[in-house]
Amino acid sequence: MAASGKDTVTDFSAAQNDTIDVNAYTHVVVNTGWVSQAGTHVVIILGGGTVITVPNASQADVVSHMT
Repeated sequence: MAASGKDTVTDFSAAQNDTIDVNAYTHVVVNTGWVSQAGTHVVIILGGGTVITVPNASQADVVSHMT
């Protein structure tokens, strides 16, 4: 993650079985309440100012590929 706490995953592909590892923030538990659909983007808010944006993705795909 970048120092700003606001990052964009530009090349996420559920079809290629990419994963988004948030383990350092979630302590193994993925909370779907942190993930929301904003138009064609998915936004993951992990707290402490850490926000991950995944453009052109679906919430279901992102959640199913989070670890």
